[in-house]
Amino acid sequence: MVSAIPALYAQGVIAQHRSMPHNRFAHRYRGINRALIRPLIRQRAKLDAFFMKRFRTNSLSTWFLRALRHQHHQRFGPEGNYYEFGIGKGRSMSRFLRALKVFCDAEDLDLYSYSLFLFDSFEGMPSKSSPRDEHPGFSKGVLSFSLEQTRTRMSKQLDLSRGNVHFIKGFFDESLTPELANGLAAHPPSLVTVDVDYYTSTKSVLEWILPFTPTGCLFYFDDIWLFYGHPEMGQVAAINEINQSGIGYLIPYPELGTTVGGRSFVFSRREFELQKARW
Repeated sequence: MVSAIPALYAQGVIAQHRSMPHNRFAHRYRGINRALIRPLIRQRAKLDAFFMKRFRTNSLSTWFLRALRHQHHQRFGPEGNYYEFGIGKGRSMSRFLRALKVFCDAEDLDLYSYSLFLFDSFEGMPSKSSPRDEHPGFSKGVLSFSLEQTRTRMSKQLDLSRGNVHFIKGFFDESLTPELANGLAAHPPSLVTVDVDYYTSTKSVLEWILPFTPTGCLFYFDDIWLFYGHPEMGQVAAINEINQSGIGYLIPYPELGTTVGGRSFVFSRREFELQKARW
């Protein structure tokens, strides 16, 4: 029963009405002595409440779940490699892992067949190096969480000894090297979270990753509204410049729903291409 409920929600069944699992269960057996089935109804209702609390319509977990399911059923799209830039306290990562577990359970997939590549200085935010980074809420060293702290938190959700999680430590202007890109080209991203606040950091990430990013890769920009959509500030400025660079286009992609605070995009290479069919 547990795996059936996430599958329903992954298909968009979210509203609290008769189509909810426990309500349909009660309706189906309305002619039977309710005293006999009441414990089962309560159990299903508890599962519904548990799922809705963690997978609200506009939550990041729900967006990840929809993105994973969407890519899994796209014959020519990328799948299987998650990249995250800017780990911080691990909020986004925790929500991705929560969605990945539910998705793999619903689709009968191996959780450890997905590779995770996680990038952070683990020393907090860097110094501001551009007027387009200027925001009073951030400064050097803010959001500093060590690699050890991050590993400890993730180990509560995932067995890190299985080898599918890779940490890349360092400030982006030092860690995102051509050599690293060449080494990861065999693992092109299918889903990318850019959880950095600065224009310069976002630009560094996009210039580094897009040369080996396939058409169909989904991006989630967590801090895109930090400057209230100003086209020359923060993540919006970086996306605008990348779209004019000639490598390809990041296109707003609302089909998977919206989240509180962020926005999703799909990448398409300028020289349009699709990966070989996966099935």
